[in-house]
Amino acid sequence: MRVLNKLIIFLCKAYLPCFISILIFSSTSTNAQLAKLPINNSKDYLCYYGNWDQEKLFRAKDFDLVILEPSNITAAQISELKKGHDGIKGTDDDVIVIGYVSIGEDHIGNRTGDGRGPCYYDYSISQIVYTNKGYASWYLDDADHNNLPDENSSWGSYYVNAGDSLWRDFLKNNPTGTDNTLVIKGCDGLFLDTIDSASPWSPWPYRWMVVQMSDLVGWLRQTYPDKYLIANRGLFYFDSSLTTAYEHSIRPYIDADMFESYYKEYDRQGWAQKVNNEANKPDGFKVIALDYIDPAQASQINQQISEVFSYNWGDYITKISLDVIRYDVFHKHTIDQNPPTWNTAIGITSAQASNNSVTLKWKELTDQSLPLKFNVYYSAQTPFDINSATKMSNVNATLNPLDGSYSFTVTGLTNFIKYYFVVRAEDAVGNEDKNLQILSSTPPNGTSNLMHIDGLFDDWLNIPKLDQAPNPIENTGDVTEINADFKDIWATNDSSYLYLSYDLLGIFSSSYFYHIFIDSDNNPLTGYRYQDSSSIGAELMIENDSFWQYTGSGGSDWSWSPLSGMVKSNSSSRTELSIPLNYLTQIPSSNKLGLMIQDNLSTQPYSLVDIAPDDFANQFFEYQIQILSDIAWQDHNNFQRSFSLSQNYPNPFNPSTTIQFNLPKSSFVKLKIYNLLGEELISLMNQQLTAGEHKLIFNGDNFPSGIYLYSLITEGLTVTKKMTLIK
Repeated sequence: MRVLNKLIIFLCKAYLPCFISILIFSSTSTNAQLAKLPINNSKDYLCYYGNWDQEKLFRAKDFDLVILEPSNITAAQISELKKGHDGIKGTDDDVIVIGYVSIGEDHIGNRTGDGRGPCYYDYSISQIVYTNKGYASWYLDDADHNNLPDENSSWGSYYVNAGDSLWRDFLKNNPTGTDNTLVIKGCDGLFLDTIDSASPWSPWPYRWMVVQMSDLVGWLRQTYPDKYLIANRGLFYFDSSLTTAYEHSIRPYIDADMFESYYKEYDRQGWAQKVNNEANKPDGFKVIALDYIDPAQASQINQQISEVFSYNWGDYITKISLDVIRYDVFHKHTIDQNPPTWNTAIGITSAQASNNSVTLKWKELTDQSLPLKFNVYYSAQTPFDINSATKMSNVNATLNPLDGSYSFTVTGLTNFIKYYFVVRAEDAVGNEDKNLQILSSTPPNGTSNLMHIDGLFDDWLNIPKLDQAPNPIENTGDVTEINADFKDIWATNDSSYLYLSYDLLGIFSSSYFYHIFIDSDNNPLTGYRYQDSSSIGAELMIENDSFWQYTGSGGSDWSWSPLSGMVKSNSSSRTELSIPLNYLTQIPSSNKLGLMIQDNLSTQPYSLVDIAPDDFANQFFEYQIQILSDIAWQDHNNFQRSFSLSQNYPNPFNPSTTIQFNLPKSSFVKLKIYNLLGEELISLMNQQLTAGEHKLIFNGDNFPSGIYLYSLITEGLTVTKKMTLIK
């Protein structure tokens, strides 16, 4: 009957073009084929028009329905959001996503369209008058008849004729129109805003549009029968005292109505009764409330929620910009079915490893059912699967009141195995949050280095001395100069660095050169041999605060090239340092290194003072690099085996020579020339290169005759060779 009345009225007003569509409404005026929206006072919806990232998507998945601005989110993000936390479409935690569209106002006021606009309604002749001022026909000029589109000064948008067929076509087919929102972006329905531009109360200039607006909503229902339609307000359609509006109610076309600004509405409870009278009819709809209340106004928030829940409506409270996600209503239900929510960062924020353990940290949460407990999930398997991970329930976490963070240490882990961790919060009634924030950590080095080179030495407490059986034992007091008398030596490593430390009977003094010699290939026949020792041949050396790579011909030939990357700290009688494992390019399959420490006077004739082991000619300290289950380390070894620097040719040369090298993969490369003092003379290359063989010609016109070093540096590796220029 309502549709028939609509038809008669429109024919009387000569709205013949609408005839066909009105007839169609008669058979599609209800939404029986769609499931009812899951909205009531036990469910939650979100209205958010801001930008999206993974944090926002996670938070939005806690809600049953989300109303959003489609232009701020991608189709892929909408698809992810719709699947909910479990990532599977068609399960209980799916999210219904509704896209915003303004149907009573255009956000741009200068569209030309067919040029007939703007228009206005002439009550004296009961007709729409088109001014033909070059604007689209749908713009309205009822407010002042100034031949310009009327602007909503509050929002900077422009009022439109909801009954204009070109407006309908534009709504549907423009690049950001309803087809884009529903078909391309994949939203489940439309949120119909600016319906109130057709308010029927006088002297509102656009009151004549109350029928046209209803027809537009009906047209959208006919156009998208399988999509949800949620109207924003339009309360006048639910007031039986407003005859025309009530006879053309949008009730049969919508799935839900939003009562925006409910709490500020005059006679809000009276209007709530009228809305519920219509909502509860057989062809009725669900109702949601939206209010803008400052979080500090707790009493108003509680009162609003109490009233809205009494109507069995869905509810959401936010700020008017709609660019935040709030939980004022989320944690106020009579029966708590919602998980705790993270106040700031979601899930685990830190995973710091130490020996056989990892300490986890996370931030505070909010929930209505206290106390909260925390569950830790961890696994060494990739990809991480929370269903098969080890679960530690209700761990005894420690709260730091200064920064509001919690911490807990997982013990009993295996060193040099990478573990993956997730921390979830669970409230007192068993609701657990669904975050999958994963951090990894590898004991003992973890997310930072195993040792901190800071001169405190507390990291070394559990590291065994190297000068103990089966290695030689250093004898303290075997020299008269206590500031050069070695006591003990330590060594350890993580996946990135070799750490060394030693201490003296006295204190460090500038009167001495302190050396650590490292035989990285564990072969005494290669590298530098102190006093032709037969125990080790050193490829690397630390001398006081400098780090060197051997470039000599072997034996006692003293020739070194400077390296970078060492970090060192002294404190009184002890030193500690780290060097990148990348420099151990020739480590044997046994992963064993040879070490020797020595010091001598810093002035000529540089006399030896102390050396360890004491029988250095036949003994050395052996350290075995701990095997790392790290693919990156394996890849690095593969890189080392393929990375090469050839001897320059010709050599000797005058004035130019060719330097050739090979890269196993695309790398950033530096090629530098040094003198025998280790001073950089020129940089020949500093750029990204492709994989393969490369050649470079060095011209020595500006250099005197002599021996020079050329070093190739890439991927943390340095290879140095000698060349001779003879003029």
